[in-house]
Amino acid sequence: MPEATHTLTLFEYPVLVVGAAKLAKDLRAAFESPLTKAQLRRAVYLDHAPAESGEPLANKIADCIDPRYQAVFLDATDPVLVDDRVLTITEIKKYCPATEVVVVIGKKTEGRLVELLQAGAWYFLQTPITEAALTTIMVRVVAVREADALVRTDGLTGLFNRAFFEDALRDTVARLRLDIGGQRTVTAPPVSLLLADLDGLKEAYGDRHQEGEMFLREMGGVVRKRYRPTDVVARIGGDEFGALLVGMNYTLALMRAELLRKETLKITLPEGIGTRPTLSVGVVTYPSYFDDPQQLYWQARRALERAKAAGGNVVFGFDATGTPRPFVELGG
Repeated sequence: MPEATHTLTLFEYPVLVVGAAKLAKDLRAAFESPLTKAQLRRAVYLDHAPAESGEPLANKIADCIDPRYQAVFLDATDPVLVDDRVLTITEIKKYCPATEVVVVIGKKTEGRLVELLQAGAWYFLQTPITEAALTTIMVRVVAVREADALVRTDGLTGLFNRAFFEDALRDTVARLRLDIGGQRTVTAPPVSLLLADLDGLKEAYGDRHQEGEMFLREMGGVVRKRYRPTDVVARIGGDEFGALLVGMNYTLALMRAELLRKETLKITLPEGIGTRPTLSVGVVTYPSYFDDPQQLYWQARRALERAKAAGGNVVFGFDATGTPRPFVELGG
């Protein structure tokens, strides 16, 4: 195992560094150089988290990699990783296909470069690392991500759009079915799904479309503020939102939904708007009372419909038997 993993933030994009501590030190030095700071025009910091030892790195990728990492620096010069490099890259691309892998090589590892690139790496750095080479790679990574963001982001709220949300949900369900065979198990990681719909937005704003859009923008800010960088939070319709929360249990998901409902009531309304829009939310978590994770979306939709039918401005989930219940009856 490498001595440590490190999280580096560049252009507001987190980067994971895997390998010996010397690589992190070299990267820190390169990023903190005047040339790099001048070209990137962003402050950079490095967080250090010790990695567990005694187990192949590839086996731990699921625990240390997630979609928020825009790039992974893999130290191919680290002797501990000699037999683990290709499998590690394969695992990274399996869990996060959009994450770029940057291989750091030395003279003794140049012969393995083709193999590593074929495994899924896209860029490489040669030691000693120079700030110019590092900057060139990161600017490319950021440029690709910025372009990709235009495709997957809702222009009004700044949240993800429906297409990206549906892709993320489809990938998550496929992974659950692959890992556990489509059957409920107590050892499966929790995956929570929230579907939310604004009540009375059109009635409140009528033909005051610009002010209605301003409310949606503020709603986007409220939603974004209440969720983690790893959560997939999207505007999936005109006044409908969704949140895919991998690793969040049912109780926390319900509490987040209730907090979101209350925060909606605090949005300032313009003068002349007499009716306040509210929020209805449906929440479901897998594993749950249903076996197949493919039901995740439809169960969340079912909870949302019950919330709307109850008059709105309420969070609905399910009890242990699969019966829809309001938040106050679920321990809220």
